[in-house]
Amino acid sequence: MRVPRKGSKIHLIGIGGAGMRGIALMLMQMGYVVTGSDIDCDRELVRDLGEKGTILFSGQRAENITDQKVVIYSSAIKESNPELERARQLDIKCIHRTDFFFEFGLTRKVLGVAGTHGKTTTTAMIAHVLDRMGQNISYYFGSPIIGGEQARWSGSGNQMLVMETDESDKSFLKFNCDLAVVTNIDWDHMDAYDHNKKNLLDAFESFVVQAKMRVLNADDENTFRMKLRDMDQVITFGRNSLSHVKGDLTNIFREGHNLCSTTGVRIGGESVGRLKLKVPGDHNVSNALAALSAIVSLDFDPKLALPHFFTFPGTQRRLELMGSVNSSPVYDDYAHHPTAIIAGLKALRSYYPDEKICLVMQPFRFARISYLMDEYSACVSLADRTIVTQVFPQEENNLERSREFCSKLRVMNPSSQIAMAGTLELVPKIVKSSLTKNEVVYLAGPYPIRACAKPILEAIR
Repeated sequence: MRVPRKGSKIHLIGIGGAGMRGIALMLMQMGYVVTGSDIDCDRELVRDLGEKGTILFSGQRAENITDQKVVIYSSAIKESNPELERARQLDIKCIHRTDFFFEFGLTRKVLGVAGTHGKTTTTAMIAHVLDRMGQNISYYFGSPIIGGEQARWSGSGNQMLVMETDESDKSFLKFNCDLAVVTNIDWDHMDAYDHNKKNLLDAFESFVVQAKMRVLNADDENTFRMKLRDMDQVITFGRNSLSHVKGDLTNIFREGHNLCSTTGVRIGGESVGRLKLKVPGDHNVSNALAALSAIVSLDFDPKLALPHFFTFPGTQRRLELMGSVNSSPVYDDYAHHPTAIIAGLKALRSYYPDEKICLVMQPFRFARISYLMDEYSACVSLADRTIVTQVFPQEENNLERSREFCSKLRVMNPSSQIAMAGTLELVPKIVKSSLTKNEVVYLAGPYPIRACAKPILEAIR
């Protein structure tokens, strides 16, 4: 594709999607006029794009496509989408969001982060630390850094692009990375892999093999097995004694309701100092070890990198503290896979050993529920009480099927307190009805659940 002239209009279908919003930001920084549509333009991060200069359309209609030079879409957009159909009728170039990086010449040197859990935080940590170390980098990941952004194009030249890659639609296989990082591999997005675990593992292995350098999690069996292929230029991280970048036991502490962690770090058996984080949980220590390993792979001094990890504020929707009323904090988390929800609950339990935890869980997709029922049940068992909302996204007979899911959880956890919220609007009332002193409220799920945070804080005030 011939790269459009600066000032040309580029249209993004579903501009509020996690991957699409970052592309919109990069395009504006590159000098393009960005238009975009979304079903819900009232969401915080979509409104923000409008404030930054994006031309937004509420709803996806054919008339939104006029004189744009390129239309960008994601795997969530169906071929029957009216904007996509109209663009093709007008012979406007239509590209998948992953192809944007290739078509616009952004793949000169790529540090790609993949994995089922933690890839957004890991990518953001790498970008943050390298930026603090004075490196001229571009970056792209799924959620904004708190107080910052999720994407940046720093201009032409041979700078590195630090990016989160996506296994959900196999698009990460398009990248031949200079450095490939894999945080972990869990059973997710199985519909894209014909519900075959071997297909998923093979895809991750292909992503790793085609890279020049590799960073792998020695604590994760599915990831570490790739190391056994005896590939060269591999750095491993974790608590495992076989890890090249090894973390010691995690010490935790709180500053009010801000949760912090620290661990000693050894590289090749030699102590290089302590890693301190303002983001909570063992899973984030693992993410930080992955980020540090990537920085070491690029031949930077780890002792110079370590201090910058404590200045990393976290990313939005990753155990983000939304506020606290009467000593009851409310945390919002993008965790929408049971493994991630369990990690969040364990982190909160370690920081609040004496308080009760209320889990407000928005399950993600009925297809996932069908093969992860036991794992969702484990989430419930770790909370003191659970409020289940309708499964996302809302489909036909959603409420009825969501109630069936909730009933199954009650059968599997007969001693647990489980409530069903037919709508998100009912969540604050249900939270308040049984709220105990100092109870921690944990919102876990896709973006709609975040809207409950402010009403909950107002309800318990």
